[in-house]
Amino acid sequence: MHKKILTILLIFLSGQLFAQNARSFWKLSNKGEYEKIYKKLIKENGELDESAALNYVWGLYYIQNKEVFDLDTAYQFLQTADTLWRNANDDLKGEFIKQYVNNDSIKTWITYVEATAYKQANSQNTEEAFVTYVQKYPHSLILPQAIHKRDSLGFENAKRTHTYESYELFLRSYPDAKQAAVALEQYEKLVFQHKTKDANEKSLRLFLMEHPNSPYKEEVERDLYWILTKNKSKVAYEYFIRDYPSSKRASSAIFQLFLMSDDKKSVLETYTDWEQNDYYTQLLQDKDYTKIPVAIDSNVGFINNYGTLKIPAKYKEADVTYNCHGTNELFLLLSDSTGKRGLIDRFEKVMIPFQYNQVEFISKGIYTVTSNNKVGLYCLGEGEWVPPTYDQIIQLSRRLYGVRIKNRWGIISSDGTLKFPIEAGQLIQLSENRMLVMEKGRWAMYSEDDVFEGKIKSTSEDFVYNSYKIIDDSWFLLKQYQKWSLYTPNGEKYSDAYDEVKDVKKHNFWWVRNDSIYAMLNYQNQIVVDSLNYPYEYEKGFISKDSAEWKSYNWVGDSLFRTTADTMYFNGNTADIVYELNKETFVRFTTGIVCALDKYNEWNVTYVPQDSVEVPFIVAKSKKNGKYALLNEKGHQVMTPQFSSMRIVENAVVAKYGNLMYLYNLEGKRILSQGFDAIEGDGNELSLRLKKKFGYYNTRNQHQIAPMFDEAIVATTLRKKGVALWLGQKGGKKGLFDINNVKKASFYYDDMQLLQLDSSKVFVLEDEQWKLLDVSKNDIQMTCEEYQIIEKDKDSFWLKYKKGNKYGAYHSLYGDIIYPEFEEIDNIGTLKAPLFKVQQYIHQARLHIVMYINTKGEVIFTSMLNEEGYNKIKCQ
Repeated sequence: MHKKILTILLIFLSGQLFAQNARSFWKLSNKGEYEKIYKKLIKENGELDESAALNYVWGLYYIQNKEVFDLDTAYQFLQTADTLWRNANDDLKGEFIKQYVNNDSIKTWITYVEATAYKQANSQNTEEAFVTYVQKYPHSLILPQAIHKRDSLGFENAKRTHTYESYELFLRSYPDAKQAAVALEQYEKLVFQHKTKDANEKSLRLFLMEHPNSPYKEEVERDLYWILTKNKSKVAYEYFIRDYPSSKRASSAIFQLFLMSDDKKSVLETYTDWEQNDYYTQLLQDKDYTKIPVAIDSNVGFINNYGTLKIPAKYKEADVTYNCHGTNELFLLLSDSTGKRGLIDRFEKVMIPFQYNQVEFISKGIYTVTSNNKVGLYCLGEGEWVPPTYDQIIQLSRRLYGVRIKNRWGIISSDGTLKFPIEAGQLIQLSENRMLVMEKGRWAMYSEDDVFEGKIKSTSEDFVYNSYKIIDDSWFLLKQYQKWSLYTPNGEKYSDAYDEVKDVKKHNFWWVRNDSIYAMLNYQNQIVVDSLNYPYEYEKGFISKDSAEWKSYNWVGDSLFRTTADTMYFNGNTADIVYELNKETFVRFTTGIVCALDKYNEWNVTYVPQDSVEVPFIVAKSKKNGKYALLNEKGHQVMTPQFSSMRIVENAVVAKYGNLMYLYNLEGKRILSQGFDAIEGDGNELSLRLKKKFGYYNTRNQHQIAPMFDEAIVATTLRKKGVALWLGQKGGKKGLFDINNVKKASFYYDDMQLLQLDSSKVFVLEDEQWKLLDVSKNDIQMTCEEYQIIEKDKDSFWLKYKKGNKYGAYHSLYGDIIYPEFEEIDNIGTLKAPLFKVQQYIHQARLHIVMYINTKGEVIFTSMLNEEGYNKIKCQ
């Protein structure tokens, strides 16, 4: 009801408005009577919120009246007219039509305003003009053209400025612009260039933090990787992995740790998420199996211990070091069909491309590569550090390398940067962090850190040393102003300067000398003994003479004994001191007892264990009658000088009286009443010889065997039923026997040869054949004409034996593996896991038949090779 009343009211009011009549407006407009139009419009302005016609006429007024021409105001009125029209009911729209206002007329003038505004913006042809147009006329039919113009002009402005800020502003302002992709590309490029222009660690780290999704992320990570890992140390690679675990370069860092580590399995256990973990786990497992080079049609491949061809025979050559026992290395050095050298892993993944004349290992994961007689550096996983440029490259550390061109040396880092000019005559690595550089005969010392960081100037003032000496544990000596000083491995000067410094590592000190005076300098840089004339060194100490007085010291520097003498020395390897005075000889024992030997001209001291202590006895030759006597440490005679020879053995004395040798105890009493032509041996087991027969005596248990053997009996490692066996010869025949049961011994072999192993086997000669006898089983294992033990350890061996002109192979663990049918036999496996390579040459065909035979005697692989092919796998 209320709505109907309102509609009637509006219709009534509309009938009262002349100005809203578009027809009236145009009549007055044509006459230029805009003041009259304006007054009438103002008069009726109270109806502005309800009348589409009134708003329409106001819009026309601001369009047609040039004095007040205002498109923005006109557009506002026309938009209001359009809204009122769309909200009006049919009756009200009828009234608007009576006033010559309808939807088409409103739309026409709205379009007119939009087109006129567009023409104005177009005439200005600026980004700002079209930005304003788009803001003011968001519903314009030509809005797409305006947006296109806005975006195009905005992009041109960004291009003209060409900074990452200008493109960033464009993208923020017009994210849906057609040029957005190109703008984004330019933004990413310029922000990358700007923020990483310093190319240092700080700028690259900051860039990755601020732009984690940059298309240049991988490039930045690569540059940061080289910076952070320039030291090429384990710690550097670990830090990179910690800081950038999701980077593709983290995989490279893990691989470097894998290469450098002695415990490669632990690396794989640490980085379980590494994308290459499974691959290298399998590679490590495969390392347990030896790969053996074989030749097929003059090409080289590799088999495993079971004869399976694991690497196809498509290579021209393999490194000759693999030929003798195969290889368990992770990486294999080969030549391809063109003769170029390269490196593959055990699964044939190429690690160094086949493009070099020579590839040589220098340290874990690092190789020198040679091309056209020039040498470069190659790192597995990182590629060619230094292209072939130099005549020679030596490693100074993992990050520094000495390089030579002609006869001059320089220093480069792993990336090829020259750290020391190529002008040195020599380079010497003193320690892990110190090196010497020689120019014009003088030396300069630099730290490895200073060289790497480029902190050296290489001026003539640096070259101050005349010479150098490297001593143990990376310590070294430098000579300056004709004086030597000690330096630690870190290059710190450790000692004062001396005329001479001599390392005595065995006893942990140095001899130092100034003028003719020596001192003992310990490893704590303390003078322990000083004011010495030339020191004479012995096992238990040293001696020095001061005027007529001799002084002796132990190796700790403690004074042992000093006396006036003509000469002094330590007796052999003992701490006993011998000195001579007025042509008389004295021995001072460690107990402090001095024994005068003035009645004797030949003597020697032997220490004998007695009651948990060692007691010295002296065998001495009398000056008076030339006979030998036995003396105690005080010089008292235990046995008088009546023997033509004498020596002390364990718990006994062997002395010759007349034409026979007798055995005495250390109290001078005979142990055996019978004399012998000879008593041989130095320990407790002695050989007794009488009338060309040999017997036995044990000084510990007094067990004696009367002389009955053709030669001295020999203890063996053989045992039968737990009893140790001895080897003896009787009646021209040899046999094994229990030394405690000689009566049951049998001797019936022409010869016997011991293997000297913890084994039950011995070679016996019978019927002109050598036979391998298993003593424990009393069984002959094999027979041959000749044999040669090739390899053995304490409990196993393998031997090559001959029958006719052919060779076979016997192994103590596997038996007679190869029958004697071949010209050559080699074990290319190990002693515990042998794999035999045998060769037979067919002269008429000039072919080598090469077979690989396992421990069961089975042929697992065969090749027929000409001379060229055979030489490629021949063990040199």
